[in-house]
Order: sequence, then structure tokens, then C-alpha cells
Amino acid sequence: MTWGKSAAIIHSVIAAALLVGTVCAWSAGPVPYDVRGWWDSRFAWIRIEGEVTRQESNHAWGVVNVHYLLGGTDTYHCEGVIEGDTVEAWHHSGHHFSGRFKDPDTVAGTLTHRDGQSYEIVIHRRKADQK
Repeated sequence: MTWGKSAAIIHSVIAAALLVGTVCAWSAGPVPYDVRGWWDSRFAWIRIEGEVTRQESNHAWGVVNVHYLLGGTDTYHCEGVIEGDTVEAWHHSGHHFSGRFKDPDTVAGTLTHRDGQSYEIVIHRRKADQK
């Protein structure tokens, strides 16, 4: 895999991670649970952490930081919506995430890169005592 292809995958994962971390629900009611806070995932050689910074009803926004194994961090701003136990999230560059809650602290789904490639990822809510 070339660095260009790897960077494209990482960019997609970042978008999805933020998006997933950005939105979250485990409720059949009109207002989802409060999902503000930190979410984490790992993919290949990167660590992704996203913080849901704002939530209004079923719409949420957040920031994702992608930490690379060899150093460096990229930051992305994303948004998403929650419908029941499903999450749809996106980054303005064209990346898209579609997933479902496995439980209130775990979201699994498909991240689709703007070039059409798809990846399965799982994102976990960070425990309150984790930094």
C-alpha cells in the first residue's frame, strides 16, 4: 500500500471516527441520550479520538484527532444525525459514516471514503476515568 493510499484510508477513518463520535443514540424516543464527550477507535497504525462537543436533539457536532504512529496529528470537524439506534455522519470533504449502536457505548458501522472505498470500524465511548 502506498503512502497516498494509506493517507486516503486514514482520512476516511478520521472522518468516520469523528462522525461516529459526533453522534450517538440509544433511545427510541424523540431525543437521544446525551452523547457529548470522548470516543476512541484504532485503525491500522493510527489512533483516533473524537469529542462530541455539541448536541441539539438528534443532531451533533464534534472534533476528531487522528494520531499517526510515526508522529503527527490531523484534526477534522464533522457533524451527524441520530435516528433511533442508527447514526449517519459526514465530513465536508465527502467521507460518510453509517452505523448502529451495539450498546450505549459502542457504535459499529461502515466508513465510506469519498473515493467510494468502504471500511468497517468500531468506536467506543471513553470511560470517565480515561484520559
